[in-house]
Amino acid sequence: MPGYANYEHVIEQEPGVLILMLNGRLDTNSAPEADRQFGDSIDQGETRVLVDFAKTDCVPYSRRR
Repeated sequence: MPGYANYEHVIEQEPGVLILMLNGRLDTNSAPEADRQFGDSIDQGETRVLVDFAKTDCVPYSRRR
């Protein structure tokens, strides 16, 4: 993912579910991109999205909804 040296997201499609893996530091600079990717997936018709935070270093309190 360009633009954020400490963050990337990986998308995998499994039968019936889209998996969005967030890797690295999720902070106020990179979180808007993660929000955009999540929103785009829903806008494209995904009804089952799994967000994998296993390799995410930080989730800012302001982004927990």
